[in-house]
Amino acid sequence: MIYLGRDVASRTWLWGSPENAYLLLAPPRRGKGVSVIIPNLLDWPGPLVATSTKDDLIVHTAYALRQERPVYVFDPTGFSEWPDPVGWDPVAGCEDPQVAIYRARALNAAAGSSRGIQHADYFQSYNEAIHRCYLHAAAVSGRDIAAVRQWVNKAEGHDAIRSLRESPVAPEWADDLEAIINMHHEAVTNVFSGARRAYDCLADPHVLRACQPGAMAGFVAEHVITERAALFIVGTSGAQASMAPIITALIETIVDVAKRGAARSATRRLSPPLGLFLDECANIAPLPSLPQLVTDGAGQGITTMVVLQSMSQARARWGSDETAALWDGCTVKIVLGGLADTGDTEAVSRMCGDVDIEVHGRSYNALGGLTRTLSHRRVPAFAAGQVRTQRRWHGLLFYEELRPIETALPGWWELQRYRQRVEQAVNGFAMSRAVSAV
Repeated sequence: MIYLGRDVASRTWLWGSPENAYLLLAPPRRGKGVSVIIPNLLDWPGPLVATSTKDDLIVHTAYALRQERPVYVFDPTGFSEWPDPVGWDPVAGCEDPQVAIYRARALNAAAGSSRGIQHADYFQSYNEAIHRCYLHAAAVSGRDIAAVRQWVNKAEGHDAIRSLRESPVAPEWADDLEAIINMHHEAVTNVFSGARRAYDCLADPHVLRACQPGAMAGFVAEHVITERAALFIVGTSGAQASMAPIITALIETIVDVAKRGAARSATRRLSPPLGLFLDECANIAPLPSLPQLVTDGAGQGITTMVVLQSMSQARARWGSDETAALWDGCTVKIVLGGLADTGDTEAVSRMCGDVDIEVHGRSYNALGGLTRTLSHRRVPAFAAGQVRTQRRWHGLLFYEELRPIETALPGWWELQRYRQRVEQAVNGFAMSRAVSAV
């Protein structure tokens, strides 16, 4: 179940079904982590993936969750100071052409190399082809992501093409890569300059080390599902743009594993469900499949909570049409106060509907007689200005076809259900830092 606060009017505790997709819309510093995300991480019964640009989710939940399941932290920059972070090899599994294809799509979409430019589809198709060819070539020849980065930076074709020709499953991809490399010099320069953006984060030796096999504790995406594990992914605010391609590819890999597991299940769904809690997802985890995932994921046992600062942030990443699909696909929406985008506040106001209010009037005739009148006027139930000025720790909840609900969302420290476990997690994390500092 998903914790949704407490109905202000009836004082009833509110819970959501894992059969829904969730959208949490809130500007920074409105308490969405401490009032919504942290309680739900502690409650989630199945495997989970949580993203953040800060370490607060790890500090407040990881050691509590560690009492009942494996906990993995993918934090290549070391921001969280987790004692035993894991690495992930983006090349692993790309021997399978299907894996190379969806991983290439994730890398390219998150890099945003073709977003907002003329002939974007042209560059996107070539960039994705470059990624899939090099990833597959590295996988079948026993190379790692460092080799892929080197190939892309140099627009090198000889070694990769030779490896592709020796591929037992996709030798024809050698012709695809050869055709790209043999294009006009200016075209080659343009498509490879876009492709390079997906590997910018690997310029940091710490990130490169985390993405190479054997350099640190390895992580296998399937373990999140098979071990009912919790995976925390941290991309700091300074590195989030360059880290987004690797993080997105990792999450897409886990989603693919979950979908395959669901397809093999007798019920055609994952049980217990996979929870995706994607804080700052437009910045660090812009999954290209997200608009579709929120529509059909719950039916496969994948429950998604998308956390955004504004809908314009989503439009900048996915475009207007895909953002509209994302908005419609999230059948439960929580909107906190402080939104500055008038388009967002007006859209939320319209969702609240209109109400009729009585308007009393009076007038005097020529003889001084008083006439009283009563009329009705239709006004917004919750005006755009009221959406912006909601009280702190309160939000508007839209649950499927139900009327809008004003919900109270206090911080975890005000809820006995969560306070003890969060304090346990905080103390455990503090002790781990003290031990590592010795």
